[in-house]
Amino acid sequence: MPRRAPAAAKAAPAEEEQSPDPEPARAPEGPGAAGDIAVIGMSGRFPGADDLDAFWHNLETGRSEIAEVPPERWDTARWYDPDRSLADRTDSKWAATLRGADEFDPGFFRLSPLEAEAMDPQQRLFLQEAWKALEDAGHAGGGTDRPAARGTRDCGVFVGCGAGDYADLLGAAGAADTGHAFLGSSPSVLAARISYFLDLTGPTMAVDTACSSSLTAVHLACESLRRGECRTALAGGVALMLTPRLHIRCSNAGMLSPTGTSAPFDARADGIVLGEGVGVVVLKPLARALADGDHIHGVIKATGVNGDGRTNGMTAPSAAAQTELLRRVHRAAGVTGADIGYVEAHGTGTSLGDPIEVKALQDAFRADGATPAGPVALGSVKANIGHTTMAAGIAGLLKVLLALRHRRIPPTPHFTATNPRIDLARGPFHVPTRAAAWDPGPGGVRVATLSSFGFSGTNAHAVIAEAPPRPPAPAQPARAHLIPVSARDQEALSRTLTRLADALDTEEAPALADLALTLGTGRTHFPSRAAFVVRERAELVRALRAAAHGGTPYVHAPATGEPALRRLARTYADGGTVDWAALRPEDGARRVPLPTYSFARERHWITGPRPAPAAPEQPGDTPGAPDRVLRPDDRVVADHRLAGRPVLPGVAGLSLAVRAAAAHGLSGPVRLSQVRWLRPVEVTAARDLRVTTEEHPAGGLRFALTAGDACLRGRVQPLRAGDGAGDG
Repeated sequence: MPRRAPAAAKAAPAEEEQSPDPEPARAPEGPGAAGDIAVIGMSGRFPGADDLDAFWHNLETGRSEIAEVPPERWDTARWYDPDRSLADRTDSKWAATLRGADEFDPGFFRLSPLEAEAMDPQQRLFLQEAWKALEDAGHAGGGTDRPAARGTRDCGVFVGCGAGDYADLLGAAGAADTGHAFLGSSPSVLAARISYFLDLTGPTMAVDTACSSSLTAVHLACESLRRGECRTALAGGVALMLTPRLHIRCSNAGMLSPTGTSAPFDARADGIVLGEGVGVVVLKPLARALADGDHIHGVIKATGVNGDGRTNGMTAPSAAAQTELLRRVHRAAGVTGADIGYVEAHGTGTSLGDPIEVKALQDAFRADGATPAGPVALGSVKANIGHTTMAAGIAGLLKVLLALRHRRIPPTPHFTATNPRIDLARGPFHVPTRAAAWDPGPGGVRVATLSSFGFSGTNAHAVIAEAPPRPPAPAQPARAHLIPVSARDQEALSRTLTRLADALDTEEAPALADLALTLGTGRTHFPSRAAFVVRERAELVRALRAAAHGGTPYVHAPATGEPALRRLARTYADGGTVDWAALRPEDGARRVPLPTYSFARERHWITGPRPAPAAPEQPGDTPGAPDRVLRPDDRVVADHRLAGRPVLPGVAGLSLAVRAAAAHGLSGPVRLSQVRWLRPVEVTAARDLRVTTEEHPAGGLRFALTAGDACLRGRVQPLRAGDGAGDG
C-alpha cells in the first residue's frame, strides 16, 4: 500500500472582502502559506498540440493554429456566407480545431464501443486528459488493471463544460434518445465519469459560466480544498464544435471575426475566432504537497469571481467589476503590481472588449500604488488557438504554468499595432512579439495573473506563482533500480516504452530513484508488462528501445544488479504482484512528471443521417438503409471471437434494436422480450447490418436485425412503472 502522508494543518479560509483602499497585505513568509494551492499534475490537448510539450513549442514559437474549418467538421461551402444578415449562415469559416476528436480508447475506461459511440466526445477527451493529469502527478497508482487515485478517494472534480452539439448528430441518426446517449450528452455526467471510474468521493460538478467556466471551476476547486471538503481536486474544462451551430449563433450575435484573425490588443481586432481544447490540473494544498514530496508545477496564490451586474447590455463587460475583482484577488494573494511579471488576459481580440480589459488592468495596478520595475508583459492565448469558450480559462492557466516551467514569456501572434482605443502609454504593459526570458520579481519569485470573463457576466481571476525551490536531492548511492512499465496490451506497451525512452534520452532526465518511485507507486500496473534492473540511465534507454521492438520483457545485468531485484523483475513481467511501497528508498526519491499512458486512437463516431425508408418489400416490414457497416477490424467484433472468428456480441445487437425502436418513436426505458438469435453475425468480411421495426398488435414493436442469412428477432415495449426502471 502507498504510504499515507501526515495530515497537514487545515488551511485558513480565503480573505474576506475588504474596504476599497486598504494597505496591501503581504503573503505569509515561507513555503506552504495558508490558502496556497499547488498544481501537482497537468495535461491538455489543444489545436496543433496533442500534449503540453507540443503546446509550449507552439506558444514559444508564436504559432497560430487558426485555419478554415476542416471538412470533417462541417461543410463551409454550405454554411459560410460573408453576408452577416443571413440568419442560418455564419460569416466566419475559420476556427482552431483539435485533431482526433473522434478517437477514443473505451476499453481503458471499461466502456463498450457502442456506449463510446453514443458519448459526447467532450466526455471522452476529458476522461483521457484527467487520467493523464493524475499520471503526471504520480497519483494514478492502483492494483493490477484497477486504476485508482493514489492514496485517497477524497478527490473532487470540477469541470467547465456545456451541452455539446454531438447530440445534434445523434438526433440526425435517430440515436439521441437511448440510455447511452442520455448519459453521454449530460454535462453533469461529464464531470462524474472520472469520479465513477476511480471511485472518487469528493465534490463533483459541472460548471457553466460561459467563457469563464473552466477558471471558475479552478476557483471552486481551490475553495473546496481550502474548506477541507476534499484532499485533492481535478479541475479543468473542455470545448468542441462538431457542427456549425456555435458559429451560426455567434455570427448572428455579431461576435465573429469576418477575416478569421484573432488579434488581441491589435488595431486589426475585429472579433473572435472560435477554438477547441481540453485541459486538466491536479490540485492539492501547498503545505500537504510539500510534505508529500509532490512535484509542483506552480502555486495558485489566490482566486476570485464576481459579476458585472447591470451594464450597457446583457453581454457587455464592466471595467469597474473587473477592476474590483483584480484588486481583491491581488490583496488576497499578497501581491502588488510590482510583483507581477506577466498578465495572461482574457484578450478575445475584439475592438471593444480588449480596451475595457486593459483599462481595468491599468486601474487595478495603479490603485495599489506600487510601480513595477519594468514593463509587464501582456498576452492572450486566444491569438494562438482562438477562443476556446468553456476551456478558455484552463488554456490560459496551462500557458502560464508552462511559461513558469521554462522561465520564458511567449509572444502574442498577430500583434503589430496597438488598438487605438488602448492607451499603453498609461503603463505598465507591453505586448511581446517575440519570446523572452522571464526574470523574477523583486521578491525573487515569478508571479503571473490570469483573467477569464464570461459573456454571462461572471468574471474570474487568479494569481499564480512559481513553485518554491525543491531542496537538492541527497546524494544517492550507486545501486540498481527496478523500473516497471506496463499497458493494457502489447501495442500500447511498445508505444509507452518508446515514449519513455525518448523522454529519458535527454540531459534533463530524472534520476533513476525518482523514476523507480514514480512508476512503482504512482502508476497503475496493467497486464502487458516489462521490467528493467539497471544502474545507469543510458543502460535503461537502450533496454527500453530493445523491449519496444520485441526484445525481452525484463533486463538484468548480473554484474551490476542485485539477485533479489532480478527475481522481482521476473515476477512483475510475468504478471505477479510486487510490494512497491516496501521498495521505496529512504534516500530522498521523489515523484516526477513522466510520459503518460499511450491511449488507443480508435474511431468511435455516430453514423450519418439515415435516409427515409423505401417502400416496404414485404407486408408489415419497414426496411431502411444499412444501419451500420461492420468490418473484421472494428473493435465491437474484433475483441469478440468465437472459434477464432469475429462475431457481433449479442448485447450489441440488442443495443442496435433499442436504437431502432427510438428512431421509430419508442423512447424512454424499454423492455425486450421474445428475443431469438436465428444465426450469429460472423464478420469475416465487411457486412451490412439492417434493423427493421414494425408495430406489434399487442403494443410496442417487433424488430429484426439482419446481416445476410444471420438474423436476430424480438419484441420491444415501453417499460411500465413498477417494472424495475431506475429513479435516478
